Amino acid sequence: MTSNDRQRQGTPRRRRRKRPGDDPLERRVQSDGNLTYFDDIRNSTSVAVEIRPDVSAVQRINGSFRLAHILSMFPSNMTDESNLLGVSVELGAFLAVQHFNARSGVVLPHLPERLKDCDVYFTMDLLDTGASPTTAVLELLERIPEPPSLAFPSPLGIVGAGNSVTSESLSIIGAVNNVAQTSCCATSQELDDKTQHPFFSRTVPSNLGNARAAALYYQSLGITHLASLHVDDVFGVEFFRLFAEEAEKLDIDVFSVSYRLNFDDSVREAVQQIKSSKRKFVFGMFYPEDIIRIADIASQAGIMGQDGYVWILGEGGDLLNLTTTAEKRPRLLNATNGMGWIALEVDPSERYNAALESFKEDPELQEYYLSRKVSTVRIGIAISYQNYTCRLTLDFARIIGCSTGVRLESAVEFFTCIRSRLCLVELRCCHCHGYSCV
Repeated sequence: MTSNDRQRQGTPRRRRRKRPGDDPLERRVQSDGNLTYFDDIRNSTSVAVEIRPDVSAVQRINGSFRLAHILSMFPSNMTDESNLLGVSVELGAFLAVQHFNARSGVVLPHLPERLKDCDVYFTMDLLDTGASPTTAVLELLERIPEPPSLAFPSPLGIVGAGNSVTSESLSIIGAVNNVAQTSCCATSQELDDKTQHPFFSRTVPSNLGNARAAALYYQSLGITHLASLHVDDVFGVEFFRLFAEEAEKLDIDVFSVSYRLNFDDSVREAVQQIKSSKRKFVFGMFYPEDIIRIADIASQAGIMGQDGYVWILGEGGDLLNLTTTAEKRPRLLNATNGMGWIALEVDPSERYNAALESFKEDPELQEYYLSRKVSTVRIGIAISYQNYTCRLTLDFARIIGCSTGVRLESAVEFFTCIRSRLCLVELRCCHCHGYSCV
């Protein structure tokens, strides 16, 4: 018995109080106010289940509605401030599922109308990948049963992963097993290769967009010579290559150094090379969880936060991690001086922020969220709106299929619908422009 199996068997029935007014979960079809209604169906032995042998990802329950299963796969079992990104995007995916199943328009007012003829509902498991491709692949393989059943369904789709390397590994396994995947984090241009990643989609631009935006920003400042520091892996090497190509087009000379993951000596060596180059502008391409370690070493070497050095972080940089940690480690406070972050600008959603506040004030919904995880984390951090819309990318493909008569019983049909109709569902996070330096 896996931990996921124990989790399903151990999930208690919880009935929510009936609330007047704007309860975002009050329209739960046939669920009688029970948050675990669809999870309980998966554990039931008294329902009639129709599973087509050729496409088993969607199961018809009692001849009345269809039930599909989604996996959320992010590094989400980390409680320190430097690793909260995975938890925030996981929460966004979870909230999107709740609104979809409830036919709630609390964030997207047109959602109930779009869903009026749709008979699809979702269950969801929240899995921690630990930012490891190996862990993610093992988790996915463990959840592709043979044969599938109501209690142990084949996943229809994956939301994730938290980085490009892990997403590439999951995408290959998903392609073999007809599992669609959508990510709000993976930016590797390699994932654009549809011969290798036929069922992958994303709600963010690739590294090429990020690299081009960074080069244009440096040009706008009149910078002609700079240094760059990137992580020595598939993500970092590709990002640097694209950035260097875009910088060369703009007559910007880049002195490049790299570091190896989890090796402080490698970071120290790279920092010393940047210091020796005497270049004051530095562009960083690394993971959010590395920023504190790099800032600590670079500030001690005197090339971050002082002496006129200006660091700008690209994809992977997260100033929130650094500033939050600096409150506990004062020597990092100076590191934030002269630092910026190139980021994709997504307009805030007042309706989404209101839904987030509702979640924060709802301990019962929080408890249900924690019950879907293998391990628990603290509540109260920001949910990612970008991943909320990423999750609804999957859902809207189902909606369009329901409304047009397409059966959408397989991941192939599912992914094709995402690709062909995504532009019609008004998801702002699909815009590939609007960069700003903050």
